[in-house]
Amino acid sequence: MEIAVGLRKILSKNYKKILFVLSTYVYKKLKRNFSHFFVHLLLSQKTNYMKRFFYPIVLAFIALLSTTISASNPANWQTYFENDSIKIEFDYQNCEYIEQFNSEFVTFKTTNYTNQILTIEWEEQLWYDENCINCETDNNESRKQITIPANSTLEGRCNENNSLRIFSKFTLDLDKMPGVNKINALTKFELTNLKIK
Repeated sequence: MEIAVGLRKILSKNYKKILFVLSTYVYKKLKRNFSHFFVHLLLSQKTNYMKRFFYPIVLAFIALLSTTISASNPANWQTYFENDSIKIEFDYQNCEYIEQFNSEFVTFKTTNYTNQILTIEWEEQLWYDENCINCETDNNESRKQITIPANSTLEGRCNENNSLRIFSKFTLDLDKMPGVNKINALTKFELTNLKIK
């Protein structure tokens, strides 16, 4: 109980700073003008009014942020390969980062239909701007392998650098990416020599 009272005192003293930080975060994430307007509206109100509605406003911000972020990358899986044992699907996913350039990836979702652990191996062939960058080379970077537990699914994600994603392109404008002269985009990919063990 004492912790809740102490937390409430801290929040009530710093509510303008907290609201500003939350609103700024939402503004950067959503990149819309309404959050700037909302910050201006909130900070221009009287203190008593703000204290009374502070907690509902914070909860509304959190709910809005979580629904918007989850809706920004809806799954639109397309089947790449399927048989009685496995299904491999892919989707293009926009990934936003704090410490690196925002990018688009092809992410894979692999489903194991069997009651046993499966290992899947393949080689990636990648075309950027219609040119295959690794079709005539034999290297370990092109060889991929994953192990899928029985009756389960593995899915590629933005924050995991593994075999379940392929870099597609940078999504920022060139002027926002120092050191990048041209944005090359993935135009085609193939998973060859697919083996299921």
